[in-house]
Amino acid sequence: MRLGYFVVFCVFLFASWCTYGQPFGNCRYTYFKNGKKATSQCYDADNRWGQARAYNGKGEVIYEKELRKIAGHSSVQFSFYENGAVKKAEYSSAPDAGIQWYRTFTDFAPDGTITSEVHQNYDDGPRTTAPFRRQEYVAPPTTTTNPAPSKPAPTTIACAEIYSSEFWFINTTPYSVVVTATHKYRKNEMSSMTLRPRQSAKGGQVIQAQFFDDPAKQYDFSVRAVKPGNKTKFILLPSDKKPEQTSKENQRYYFDIRRII
Repeated sequence: MRLGYFVVFCVFLFASWCTYGQPFGNCRYTYFKNGKKATSQCYDADNRWGQARAYNGKGEVIYEKELRKIAGHSSVQFSFYENGAVKKAEYSSAPDAGIQWYRTFTDFAPDGTITSEVHQNYDDGPRTTAPFRRQEYVAPPTTTTNPAPSKPAPTTIACAEIYSSEFWFINTTPYSVVVTATHKYRKNEMSSMTLRPRQSAKGGQVIQAQFFDDPAKQYDFSVRAVKPGNKTKFILLPSDKKPEQTSKENQRYYFDIRRII
């Protein structure tokens, strides 16, 4: 097993033990147009370990991944069909120590059936379909015995810290609205959420190494009323509320949803 796989595999085992061993109360959901839950992304009370799930129209789990904001990161970005069903899931994971990384791109049919799954990783490069390959053992050539060389002193490699720039929406209107975030450069990377009047919620996050960045530089935001008959026009603007740093590696950026009168 290659070193990259081994590190990512160990992080996955540790993350899974932490993820499934504690409850989740900090959740973000998306929904089908009929009101049924389509996806969930939940974290523990410390907002470090979590779980992402996707559901079909029957309420059955069709996709599940661990999430974490510690020991590196693991995250999932969903995109959706018009009816709210999951269309694509992009999973990304990397350990805190090392340059290894792992990604999975999963496509779904409208009924929730997985139609394709493509894997990418550090060792094999992009667009691989077999992320875990077993190597044949080759015996080393016979050589004369020499005294073992002295081992070099261990070195420490400083790894870049992962910084999370969250974007939060504040619905200042008396209407229920749907907010959509679409990546500027990867148009299939899109997520939507529903906000009740005066409700605030996290819409997503931007992961960077060593620095925070305004999510509006990477995402376009749009907003509409939940009820089709509501002709009210809305606008989404940077909030007067200043960015809030909740931890060393986490900062929140706020955006106000306002109606146009």
